[in-house]
Amino acid sequence: MDSLKNTKWKFHIEQSKGKSPEYLVAGYSPPFQTTARVNEILVPFTLE
Repeated sequence: MDSLKNTKWKFHIEQSKGKSPEYLVAGYSPPFQTTARVNEILVPFTLE
């Protein structure tokens, strides 16, 4: 959570703690990079 400190996202993440989202998106490229961006979509699941 330290990486989100002083960002507009910290409040929203704190509000969603304890809830299970359907998916999460993590961005690795700078926001101003418009081509060849690297992003990751995480889908939580339970292996039975």
